[in-house]
Amino acid sequence: MGGALVVATALVPGAESAAAEQTSEVALRYACPFPSGPEEVDVVVSAVLPTSVRTGEEIRPSRVSVEVNLEPTALARFGELDAATLSAVARLTV
Repeated sequence: MGGALVVATALVPGAESAAAEQTSEVALRYACPFPSGPEEVDVVVSAVLPTSVRTGEEIRPSRVSVEVNLEPTALARFGELDAATLSAVARLTV
């Protein structure tokens, strides 16, 4: 069984945000840079977005999260390095 690491960001929408929102989610394959070299991992990015905005209006996502699913072999490599913890940083840009 693999493991999952969830990275959540706290983006707070402004007071002018639209009342109607939708949750959007996308699944991706990502080449994750491990100490032993890059390895393909499954990543799911989700966020709550307004259903509509005016032209030129800034879009402010909320409840943004990134879930990274690691294969058992990737988790085992961290054990070989005597890693006690595992952490990640996600930067989402458009």
